[in-house]
Amino acid sequence: MNAAVMTSGALCLCGQVPIAQASARASVGGSEKGRVPALLRAVDGASLVSKSSSCRSSYLGVQVKETQRSARMRKSTASGGSARAEIYIEEAGSGTAVIYREDEEKSSESSGPTTMKGWTYSEYGAAKDVLKFEDSIPVPEVKPDEVLVEVKAAALNPVDGKRRIGKFKATDSELPHVPGYDVAGVVVKVGSDVTKFKEGDEIYANVSEAALNQPRQYGSLAQYTAVQEKLLAIKPKNLSFAEAASLPLAIETAQEAFDRANLKEGQTVLITGGAGGVGSLAIQLAKNVYGASHVATTASTGKLNFMKSLGADKVIDYKNEKFEELSDKYDVVLDTVGECSKCVKVVKEGGAVIALTGALEPPGVRFVVTSNGDNLAKLTPYLESGKVKPVIDSKGPFKFSQVVEAFEYLETGRATGKIVIGPVE
Repeated sequence: MNAAVMTSGALCLCGQVPIAQASARASVGGSEKGRVPALLRAVDGASLVSKSSSCRSSYLGVQVKETQRSARMRKSTASGGSARAEIYIEEAGSGTAVIYREDEEKSSESSGPTTMKGWTYSEYGAAKDVLKFEDSIPVPEVKPDEVLVEVKAAALNPVDGKRRIGKFKATDSELPHVPGYDVAGVVVKVGSDVTKFKEGDEIYANVSEAALNQPRQYGSLAQYTAVQEKLLAIKPKNLSFAEAASLPLAIETAQEAFDRANLKEGQTVLITGGAGGVGSLAIQLAKNVYGASHVATTASTGKLNFMKSLGADKVIDYKNEKFEELSDKYDVVLDTVGECSKCVKVVKEGGAVIALTGALEPPGVRFVVTSNGDNLAKLTPYLESGKVKPVIDSKGPFKFSQVVEAFEYLETGRATGKIVIGPVE
């Protein structure tokens, strides 16, 4: 015999429960009355399902107890602060069967803000023409494999500007957009399938798995953003939100470039554009993570000493020297500025050129960076030990109200490291 519990507006049924009598009507008093199903019935052949998304039902077994026929409810505290409601049917001479249990967990289903402040654009164009500040953007819905992040800081990348002017419109997500790939913040809601993160976790991430292929419609330049669990990593303890936000896309780009080039300990590396967001991190990764024996980079005259402070063994002043005319050859060349035709002249036979922009020539390798939280997590020891340090342009962090100015500065190409926006509020 199956036991059915009829509740107002929802049917929550639990496993097979042996009950001697055909039915028992609930008799409940006190303040708990409103929480007890109005009717408890033993029904032959009832299907045991749950149509209530806010409860989890399960059969708890039979407890022998001699007492008169009645129904009662017990409310207790389960692990994690959950409230547990258990309904008992007590039958004289046959024992007590628990036929219903509802766990009210601290749930990601709980109510929260429905609108947020943020930056949007509904058409492609220049920052000053299309970027608008809105104060009633819908907060993104959280899918089962996602978390909702309260954004504390965000950062800009060159791809943000290129996307905004429509360079990738053929593969872009639907307008309007909230721009921004890089985020650092606090988890405030978790989807039902999320297992590695919880509310209150301080995280950082690139919110779009593939930067150019259907990037997320609602990015990081708003008070909240939804992010897939697989893209997240716990923020290194020693970094501020602004520092953490400066990292994800740039450091993942450098990391994946070196992995695809199969950079090995003891090899030599040339990085063009060492002062940029990717370049400044690539120098540190090549030297301190991958173990390159010699790292060279290009930079302008005023940034030579800074490049050396990041670990570069040789800094080529591109205003006074042409790196492609020098005699040095490298195992791996990472081109961050679109000079692939020059880079192929300085790579060793059997080496690799990784081009992030511009035309590509053999033996170059082109790829689209794939965001992955596990890859970020691998770098945590290097970030927490200081072997790899975020590089934030001295003009930042920009205020949340200055996103247009931040984009315009990004597009001058003169920034050192990353352009960060924060706090986001």
